[in-house]
Amino acid sequence: MAATIRRLAEPARSLYDSTTVGGVEIGTAKSNSAGDATLSINQTGEAWVKAVRENSDAAFGASPLGAQGRSEAHEICVYDLNSGDCGTPVFTPASSVDAGQAPVGGVGSPVSLDVAAPNHANEVTRMRVFGPDASDFLVSAGNCVDEFVGQGDSCQIKVRLAPTVEGERNATLRVVSDSESLPRDISLTGVGIAGTNPSTGSAKLGVRVNPGKARVRRGKTVKVTVRTTNTGDAPADNVLTCLRVPSGFRSGRLCGKRAKLAAGKTVSFSFTVRAKRKAPLGALRNAQARSTADGLGITTARMKLGARR
Repeated sequence: MAATIRRLAEPARSLYDSTTVGGVEIGTAKSNSAGDATLSINQTGEAWVKAVRENSDAAFGASPLGAQGRSEAHEICVYDLNSGDCGTPVFTPASSVDAGQAPVGGVGSPVSLDVAAPNHANEVTRMRVFGPDASDFLVSAGNCVDEFVGQGDSCQIKVRLAPTVEGERNATLRVVSDSESLPRDISLTGVGIAGTNPSTGSAKLGVRVNPGKARVRRGKTVKVTVRTTNTGDAPADNVLTCLRVPSGFRSGRLCGKRAKLAAGKTVSFSFTVRAKRKAPLGALRNAQARSTADGLGITTARMKLGARR
């Protein structure tokens, strides 16, 4: 059975990672990737550390946590799915999000997935949507990705249904945090219904992205402007424009919305895109702008993004 110890003490700078701590089971021991320390948990639930090295001169040996020669301890926790006892984030709802109904070609109302850190600060490091109908769900991370959620605080991930066909739609949202040894999978469901457009004419969206390509220094940002134009002869309602960036990059916001866009008019949305400090170097990769509105399908445009030193 997996360990259910409420709290452990981890000597500072022992370099445990969440995969190692989360993988330790009662009666076993496991070392961290750097080989600096081994955490073991006996059958009675007592935790021991071996060979903790604070610096190059520190002695090695087996001893209980907090023994002489070890650095000052601080609290960590053993992975326990959605318990809230440790640093693991608490998701509400815990395992699935029902995005409701939306017309084909339209966008449904946002549904919130709350991510709370009741006892320890937590950071969601990345997330993605996959599955048979992944393209039918729009997910906005808000301030949940690459931002620490302080102890006792929470953030929200917004999920919208944007169905391309009628019927049940299903996908999975995978969330990875620095407090869990395994990613958390949240089921996404919704129902596409027949679209309606009461206007006598029809709206049509066109999308352009500026700049067309950019190489961003690691840790720096670039401003990306997405222009959505209604090229039809009727107003477009609830225009939603989103920007999806490749891994290694983060957009300050994922979507912008305009309640109504008259025929022949253009609305511009600005996105601040940052290259993470460990963004992969090399070839330019695709970032995609997507625009839709009530009764309309999704119109896309691409730009190229790359990171540099």
